[in-house]
Amino acid sequence: MPISASVIISTYNNPHALEMVLCGLSLQTESPSEIIVADDGSTQETAAVIEKWQQIITPPVRHVWHEDIGNRKLKICNTAAKEATGSYLLFLDGDSVPHSHWVSDHMDATKNGTVLCGRRVRLGPNLSKIIDVSFVESKKLEKIIGPILFSALSKDTKRYLLGIRLPSWLARCFHPSERRLMGVNFSLHKTLFESVGRYPDFDDKIYETKENCREDAQLEIQLLRAGVHRYPLLNRAIVYHLYHPERQPNKNINDAIEKTYKDALLYRKLSKG
Repeated sequence: MPISASVIISTYNNPHALEMVLCGLSLQTESPSEIIVADDGSTQETAAVIEKWQQIITPPVRHVWHEDIGNRKLKICNTAAKEATGSYLLFLDGDSVPHSHWVSDHMDATKNGTVLCGRRVRLGPNLSKIIDVSFVESKKLEKIIGPILFSALSKDTKRYLLGIRLPSWLARCFHPSERRLMGVNFSLHKTLFESVGRYPDFDDKIYETKENCREDAQLEIQLLRAGVHRYPLLNRAIVYHLYHPERQPNKNINDAIEKTYKDALLYRKLSKG
């Protein structure tokens, strides 16, 4: 029986970027069974973009929204995952445009009891500002010799090499080791997501100003404690992250998360004997 895939896009008040992401999903060589936009309280402008693309994209596009009362990305992602009808969940940030083989690369690599950890090409500010629907539809982002290369050579775009899609066997040769989970691009079976407790709940006060924290690391910590293997998916399942100014990270929170992560790694190593 084929695996059905639900794509979950997390977004917050960035309708232009979300439109580029939805456009990228409309070009997939393998369509997911559904697309769910997990919206952390955006305004009506975001809803209008979703309504537009609901009429364009073949798989159904659903909008899961809650009130904007702080950084509750993880909570809305949990809600979206719970409502997902697919047996496999693919997570994507709402500012990261997927390669046309993004879904198929994830689905080709699916393994029971494993989380697939992808990466992103970090588009520079100069390139990002000229990207529109026609740019994405023409697949200019996917050209090895094209706008991204020229942007990288001018020190605008970063991690250009991660945008070169390789055969799966060759990508595995270059990237044999586990990689850390990034919320921008990962996937796993829905049953695994549910069995490890989903994204954990947080003290709302920590995130009430939407501070820049590695909140996605909390899910990774739970996966580590459960002995889940993190399968690297570099130079496959490529996404292109649109530039935006980075928020100042909260060092205290990130340091605490990092300590917990290292403790989880040690726990897994000791539990294996």
